[in-house]
Amino acid sequence: QQGSASLWISDSTTAGTNEVFQYQEIDSSFYADSSNGLLYFVANDSQSGNELWMSDGTTQGTGIFYEMASGSEGASFEFVYATSQNVFWSTFSESVLSWEYRASNLATGTTELIYSNPNPATIHQHYIVCNHVYFVDLNQNDDSQLYLSDGTTFVTEMNNKFESIYL
Repeated sequence: QQGSASLWISDSTTAGTNEVFQYQEIDSSFYADSSNGLLYFVANDSQSGNELWMSDGTTQGTGIFYEMASGSEGASFEFVYATSQNVFWSTFSESVLSWEYRASNLATGTTELIYSNPNPATIHQHYIVCNHVYFVDLNQNDDSQLYLSDGTTFVTEMNNKFESIYL
């Protein structure tokens, strides 16, 4: 069922308000704008399921940015963040039963898996600071671990044991 949600762009005038694309559903809790003028968001077009989309505000410049799961099932998203250099997101992968953190470098167009954890209840607290993502994960002993990533496959484990972390 196409068209129950739409993406619009506006310059705050009636004449400058236009529909960009129609979707079955747009998840308004997962969107991020970047300093390069693009909007990244999670939407379902009824053919692809929930996927990460990108728009420059035009119909021609709107499409799936990265397809996490082929077919109409889509993916379960935890967060989406954009910086001037990277788009970071986390999804639950049904194929490997794991939460996966991914990053896409906007200059090169490469997307990498930067972290994976099979315990879906463990990943929490995500923050973007200066083109890096910080995130907290619990290990098997329920110790909090703080990670930092610049969007490459090398993820730095900052410290592996905290009683609690307040960010």
